Amino acid sequence: MRHRFPGQLQRYVREAFEAPFAANGAELVAGPDLASAFTPAALAAVVGLTADGFRGSLVLALEADTLAATHPLVMADPSATVEAKMLADWAGEIANLAAGHLKSLLMSHDITVKISPPSVSAEADGTLAQYIASKPSQQFWFSVEGHPLCCQLSVEIAPRYDFEAA
Repeated sequence: MRHRFPGQLQRYVREAFEAPFAANGAELVAGPDLASAFTPAALAAVVGLTADGFRGSLVLALEADTLAATHPLVMADPSATVEAKMLADWAGEIANLAAGHLKSLLMSHDITVKISPPSVSAEADGTLAQYIASKPSQQFWFSVEGHPLCCQLSVEIAPRYDFEAA
């Protein structure tokens, strides 16, 4: 179900996804819903988030072109070619890095999150829809290197956690 999380948690999600791209010299630019520029063949990487009173997933959906443009090998050598297997691995790594960064930000709220290893699928639309149907979810749309990507937080949060107070 579509949801709008508290402002502080929204900032955490944005910061968590900006970090892996910035580390490789790519800028993540927040934008409007770019779903119309997104193809159904995009990849999705999912990382589970589990803590007492905080359970859900972080989903990254992006095109193979986006992965190729931001892959560390290509950032170091623009003439480099990246295989599909390497792109899927990079999608999982970005999601994992973002989950780790989000985990560190949540510690200021006394939330110690366990993160699962990322899983990657070739059906981003179906993956995003599946998580929206199961838990409160908010999508965050960005572009990086001119390509659209979607970050989605799908999580149930205990009322005791106040993200507006931080």
